[in-house]
Order: sequence, then C-alpha cells, then structure tokens
Amino acid sequence: MKSREGTTVDADTLLESLENLAQKEILQRDKKLLKREVVKRSKKLARGALMYYLVQTSPQSEMVFNAKESISFQGKTGPYLLYTYARFKNILRKNVSGKIRQSTSYDWEQEKHLLVLMAEFYPMIEKSVLHYNISVFANYLYTLSKAATEYYHTTPILTAPPHERGARLHLVSVLCTLLHKGLHLLTIDTLEHM
Repeated sequence: MKSREGTTVDADTLLESLENLAQKEILQRDKKLLKREVVKRSKKLARGALMYYLVQTSPQSEMVFNAKESISFQGKTGPYLLYTYARFKNILRKNVSGKIRQSTSYDWEQEKHLLVLMAEFYPMIEKSVLHYNISVFANYLYTLSKAATEYYHTTPILTAPPHERGARLHLVSVLCTLLHKGLHLLTIDTLEHM
C-alpha cells in the first residue's frame, strides 16, 4: 500500500492506529471496561474494520482507505457488522425463558424481508465464488445487517407475546449463526459484547 505522499504504509502501523481509534470508540461507549478487555476488543475491531474495508470494494475498483471512516460503528463498516452481531447475541442472552421455537409463519413485513435476505446467504457465497469477487458477499452481509437493525428497531422480540417471542428468537438465533459464518468467511472474528 502507498500513501498519497508515495511512502510505504506499514501494515503493523496501520493496524496499531486503527486499534487506537477503536479504543477511543470503545471507551466512549463504556468507560468502566477493564483495560485488557478494551485491548482485546480493539484488536478485533481494528482487524475487522480493515478486512471489511478491503473486501467490500470490487477488485476492479480503486479504493482510498480512510481509517476513521473504517472504524465507525455506523454505515458500511466492519464494526457495524460486528455491532449488529453482538446486539442480537445480547438478545439471545437476555432470553430468560430459554424457549426458542421454530416457526413457519411470520406476519410482519420486516420478518418476511429478513427471511428473504437470510435465504440469499448461500447463493451470495456461490455468486462471489463464480465471479471471483468477494465484495458481492461482503456487501450482502452489510445489507443483511442493515435489515436486521431495522427489524430490531421495529419489532418487539423479548417483549412480544409468548407465541411470537419464541419464533422471533428463533429468527434471531439463525441470523446470529449466519452473521457469524459470514464474518468468519471474511476472516473477521466476532465479538459477543461491544
């Protein structure tokens, strides 16, 4: 990689600067977090930010890397995907009833939209492979995460009536599995807490 000035950018230095930016973001969200946990999370966030930034761009396109933009928890970034995963894992942890039931009927439009997107998971992998273009799958994961976030904001899950709660928790469980697998395919380690 080259910077605009034409000097070589060292990968270790780049990751270190991303880790510093990630630490600031983490500490803004939780000032009471232990130092070792901040360091652990910042390493995963920095690597995830860099990896996603690199793979979201089509191989035929030019890319200008923006460190601050790449570490953002909003928008088309690795931390956004990691945050979405952690948010839904947190819902599963909060499920005190322990009941998750499979369902074949989902009535909310957001659920139907999310199910359609989830069904595209393996076809998107295949499309990426056939076209030698990982950005197809990386961008799909962003679209899935964005739809999941909309679902989170519009659909009661833990406070839903019992007959709906179990089915929605099952949907969340499958979503977490897909996000985990998808991030793993992009060589991004997930975080259970953000």
